[in-house]
Amino acid sequence: MRILRLLIILLSCTPIALAAQSSTSVPYQITAGFNRLSNSFNGVPGARHPLSGWDAAVAFPAWRGLRFKTDVSAFNGNNSGAPQHVVFIMGGGQYERYLHREGFFAQALFGDGRLNQNWGPGGHPGMTASFSTVFGGGLDTPLSRHFALRVEGDFQYANFALIQSTAYQWPYEIPGLPNYYGRFTTGIVWSPRINQAGSLPGRSYGFFAHSPESELAFESLNSFGHYHVFASTWWSYLHVAGVEYDRHSWGQFLGAQMDYVAEILPV
Repeated sequence: MRILRLLIILLSCTPIALAAQSSTSVPYQITAGFNRLSNSFNGVPGARHPLSGWDAAVAFPAWRGLRFKTDVSAFNGNNSGAPQHVVFIMGGGQYERYLHREGFFAQALFGDGRLNQNWGPGGHPGMTASFSTVFGGGLDTPLSRHFALRVEGDFQYANFALIQSTAYQWPYEIPGLPNYYGRFTTGIVWSPRINQAGSLPGRSYGFFAHSPESELAFESLNSFGHYHVFASTWWSYLHVAGVEYDRHSWGQFLGAQMDYVAEILPV
């Protein structure tokens, strides 16, 4: 019920956020992706295990770079013989700025988390609800006029404590029970095209500008001769194959084109 009430409050703020926008503001963003939590909720020292999950968010039209944002994330896994299934419903602000075609943002979110009851070590019962906060930021890089790739890193707080039993729900904590987590998220941002009438000539708003120049390269390399790798092997051959993505996003420097490159090259 606490999560349901929080969701109603967040959705009720939507008309206020929409009313605050101007006719030339950046439109809303819808984000979906995968995330990773640095530890389990029962991950005491010696039994730490990250959790994987998904994330979905809606950020409403910006006012001077500030957006109202709702965020729902879930993590699943097992650790110390117990299941870990949690859902966080959060709301807060996202502040963004653009450098060339790239969008950088910082965010502060507040909300509630819901965890299954038998999450403690060995299936011991614990609290099922906790207030939670998220502070962090990330980068949006455009893929087209509607889509961008988002990479995000956050610091999350949650205070789930163990309880004596389901009949006697007095909370207590054991040494090393985590309250602070790192959260990494990557996904796709979608936003509708907007009418840029009234904007400055030649000015672009976020990833609604023309798609930047880019290229995709496939690489395969083999060693010529032998290598002595990390002082632990002799007469080693190296075989490398992978994918390289180049993107021209940073203009010119000393007459040369500035790109950034992402590559996957298994050795």
